[in-house]
Amino acid sequence: MLHLQRASSGTLNHCSLTLEAGLHVILGHERDGTSDLIDLIAGSRAPRAGSVRVRGLAPHRSPALRQSMAVLRASEELFPARSVGEAVRVALTERGVPTTTEAALAQANLSHWAGRHAAKLNAHERRAVAASVVFSMAQPALAALHEPLAYLPGISPELGARRIASWVAAGCLVVCTTSSPAAVQTLGGSPWILERGGVLRPIAARSSVELAPGRPTTLLVRSTSARELAAALSRAPGVTAAAFDEAQHASQVRVQGADAKTLSLTVARVAREHALHVEAIVPSVPDLEVTRAASAGYLRAAYEAAYYSARAQQQDPAWSAHARS
Repeated sequence: MLHLQRASSGTLNHCSLTLEAGLHVILGHERDGTSDLIDLIAGSRAPRAGSVRVRGLAPHRSPALRQSMAVLRASEELFPARSVGEAVRVALTERGVPTTTEAALAQANLSHWAGRHAAKLNAHERRAVAASVVFSMAQPALAALHEPLAYLPGISPELGARRIASWVAAGCLVVCTTSSPAAVQTLGGSPWILERGGVLRPIAARSSVELAPGRPTTLLVRSTSARELAAALSRAPGVTAAAFDEAQHASQVRVQGADAKTLSLTVARVAREHALHVEAIVPSVPDLEVTRAASAGYLRAAYEAAYYSARAQQQDPAWSAHARS
C-alpha cells in the first residue's frame, strides 16, 4: 500500500492519496507535480511537509525499501562508469537483480549501446539506460514510473507496457505519471488527474470518448488517397466534418461525427464505393487540457446536482416534517 498524507515537495502541495495493489496512472504536467510525486514515492527526497509511507515505511529513510522498488524518474543519473555496459552492471548488482548486463540491454533493444561512453549520453538516453535496469526487475516492492512510454530512445512503448502488465499480474502496486491521455489509454488501470500540485481526482475513462465526454467523436483515418477520401467523406451522411491538411499529415484525414461505430462504418463504405485504400482507422485522443476541463466540468456538475437535490428535499414539507421527527 502507498499512503501520502498532506505531502509537499517541489510543486506538490498537501497531496493526500492512498493506493492499493494494481496500476494507477496519474495524468498531469511536470509543473503540476508529476515528477515530484515520483521522487517522493521513490524516497529520492524527504517531504517538505506531511508524510509518505510505502508498506508502512518512509521510503526516504529506508535504503532497503528504495533498493527493492522499480523507479524511473524524469531525470536520471547513472552510476559513475566509463561505459554504458559498466553502468548497467553496477546498477544491477546494487539492486540485486539476477540478470546479466547483456540480457538487460538486449531486452530493451540497447545492446549496441554497451560500449558507449556513459558521460556522453543525453538526458533521454540516460533515462533509457535506467529503464533497461528497471524493466529487468521481476517483482519490485512497488513501481513508480515517470513517462514510462515516452522519452526512452531505442525502447519501444510496447516493452514498457508489457513489463508494467506483468508486474500488475504479479500483484504489484504500480504508479505511472504522464502528460499524455493516449498513454492513459494504452496503459489502462485506474486513471487520475493531478492539477496544480495538490488536486488529485479519479477519472472513470477507458476510451477516448470517456476522457472528454460530450465532444464530437473524431477518427483519424490513414490513407494513401487522403485528399480524395476527405472530399468523398465531406458529402457522406453522418459525417459532420472531414479535414485534410497536406502540410501536416499528407496521408491522414480527421473525420467527425456523433458515433464512433457508425462513423467507422461510413468511412469503410465510402472508401469501398470510391475504390480508395484505407490503412487504419483510430480514435483521436483529446489532449491533457481538454481532458482536465471535461473532468472538472463533470465534477462541478455532480456537485451542483447534489446541492440542488439537497435544497429540493429541504423545501419539501414532507421531508421537513420527517427531519423534525
